[in-house]
Amino acid sequence: MEIRLEGKIVAYTIGLTPVFARRENGKWKMNGEAGCIFYGTFIDDNGDGIFRLLAPGWMTPELVPGWAQSPNRDPS
Repeated sequence: MEIRLEGKIVAYTIGLTPVFARRENGKWKMNGEAGCIFYGTFIDDNGDGIFRLLAPGWMTPELVPGWAQSPNRDPS
């Protein structure tokens, strides 16, 4: 899921599944999954297209960075 403002991506959330893996002959070989999924949201905090912040869970209104807010818009 991604959040856009005027065509620009503000943040995106992805689901991650931890795995058990090892390197074998220069390649990753997966042995199994941990049986859970967690979510992380990557946020472009400056509006420059670089996603420097990682917040656990889904995007919430309080995580919307200042550059993506307007004085007339309530982020919630």
